[in-house]
Amino acid sequence: MSKNILVYVKTKGDKKFNALSSLKNFTYAPNLMCAVLIPYEKLERLKEWANSFTDLCEKNEVRIELRHYKGKSIHSVG
Repeated sequence: MSKNILVYVKTKGDKKFNALSSLKNFTYAPNLMCAVLIPYEKLERLKEWANSFTDLCEKNEVRIELRHYKGKSIHSVG
């Protein structure tokens, strides 16, 4: 069984991290069933994607985290 990665985002107005349903539009998933799942084999590419937002995240007090389902952060930006 291969594990998937979920992308979570927390803005300065959010009380908690929320899973994304779209990496393109940065839309929150209404529940985890609708969250985008990325195969673990794509982790390095996903880290590159997240890192491309470092300056924007720091400027706008946004944090992006890559995690396993109900797991600790694998990679964090912001």
